[in-house]
Amino acid sequence: QSEVAVAGMVDMFILLLPPGAGDGLQGIKRGIMELADLVVVTKADGGLRAAAEAIAHDVDAALKVMRPRHSAWRPRVVTASSQDAEVAQKLLSVVDEFDEVSRKSGMRRERRRQQALASVFEHAKEEVFERLAAAPQVREQMTALSMEVCEGRVTSSQAADIVADAMFDGHTKLGNEV
Repeated sequence: QSEVAVAGMVDMFILLLPPGAGDGLQGIKRGIMELADLVVVTKADGGLRAAAEAIAHDVDAALKVMRPRHSAWRPRVVTASSQDAEVAQKLLSVVDEFDEVSRKSGMRRERRRQQALASVFEHAKEEVFERLAAAPQVREQMTALSMEVCEGRVTSSQAADIVADAMFDGHTKLGNEV
């Protein structure tokens, strides 16, 4: 889940993969690959060069059959070696290309809109939780409900519904009576 959070905060999500990342694509979670705008297979030199090239080929093939996050950009796959003096320029070139496509296509604006929306929801969730935790009557109810969950009389989901119903019962939400 942390990679999803990171992808939601950045303009470009760059996934770094070592050449020994499991048996080919088996060791790579599909979800994280779907988030990547650029995949960099590292350590592409010496005895690991062939493995790095093979993983880069497999990742590129997998990305071609996955639906891209945005129609204006197909994720790139690049191999990189710390021994290659031109690797920084090669990566910067892809980042610059992404930046230009992102600006011209509206992709950046859409990502920023999604980031703002996620930020509002996250802050609201934190605020509601803090207020919920600060209310003595809610703490008492949650303590009692936790015992009911332990004894198998209600599920944790049912207990959460009970707390939410009690919290919003009779209160106003965004100008509408609950």
